[in-house]
Amino acid sequence: MKKFNLKSLENTFDKIDNIQKNIDNKEKTIIKTEYKKYNNKAIDTILSVLMMCFEQDYLNAAGEYYEIINDLSDTYLLGSEWYIGREYTREYYFNSLDESIKYKLIFMIHFLSSIYKK
Repeated sequence: MKKFNLKSLENTFDKIDNIQKNIDNKEKTIIKTEYKKYNNKAIDTILSVLMMCFEQDYLNAAGEYYEIINDLSDTYLLGSEWYIGREYTREYYFNSLDESIKYKLIFMIHFLSSIYKK
């Protein structure tokens, strides 16, 4: 008759417990990396849409500016206060925006950049 080996049974249960913990850790790691990848992709999409909206609004404002200066003479333009030159830059457009819009745009970019995980 064989004796029941309690120590062997405890070792087997310990091994099973360690294997289960290892599987749980790997599963959490896989979920975190996949979540991070899709989270970063969503942030990229939001930032690109935000920048496309800014670019489109800039192009619309630049188009209006170029239409106005094309209709006026050079001597009139040189004497006017609002004439900034032939080039309508993004910097000038951004500075001409309302303060609240500037703060919202900067806040969104910084917020999304801060939660972007590499």
